[in-house]
Amino acid sequence: MGNQVEKLTHLSYKEVPTADPTGVDRDDGPRIGVSYIFSNDDEDMEPQPPPQGPNGGGVGLPDGGDGPSLPRPQPYDPRLHEVECSVFYRDECIYQKSFSPGSAALSTYTPENLLNKCRPGDLVEFVSQAQYPHWAVYVGNFQVVHLHRLEVSNSFLTDASQGRRGRVVNDLYRYKPLSPSAVVRNALAHVGAKERELSWRNSESFAAWCRYGKRGLTDMR
Repeated sequence: MGNQVEKLTHLSYKEVPTADPTGVDRDDGPRIGVSYIFSNDDEDMEPQPPPQGPNGGGVGLPDGGDGPSLPRPQPYDPRLHEVECSVFYRDECIYQKSFSPGSAALSTYTPENLLNKCRPGDLVEFVSQAQYPHWAVYVGNFQVVHLHRLEVSNSFLTDASQGRRGRVVNDLYRYKPLSPSAVVRNALAHVGAKERELSWRNSESFAAWCRYGKRGLTDMR
């Protein structure tokens, strides 16, 4: 039997019997069976090159120049991404946002340019498309105090902006503001407060309290 196996292992491809996969042929005795499995998968097919445009570039790709290009992000425009509004409390206007001609209150600036317009005690709002506005109190020396992730933090204005454009928003609320020194003092006194120590729901509520000394202003809106 050993000699028979050795002999069969040296057979050429044409000499290998394929009659019975079980290895037994009733007529000729035991043989080695070979079965074949055919697949329709495309795993072994040669990869097809991507479609080419008339100028040799890929169709629909930015490098090809033949397909549609991706739209470029548009600059932030308050008239497109915000709405005018006025809020009244007991027949008194307490908040107003207007696009009236000649008004520059809603114009936005890069963080670097915004630094040139800020004075200690100013309220700053950072805005961006599809993001909730973020408010902060400018305390001088290029720094702001703001409520961020359930903690009152002291950060550089450029860091707090996270790349968003910003503006000074001292005139949106119609209450009489505290003195600039009192606004800064209110903000700095709460640096480090977090979670259960907080009395404000968001960054705007905290910043407005620092400037006007009133809580819950955002709830009125």
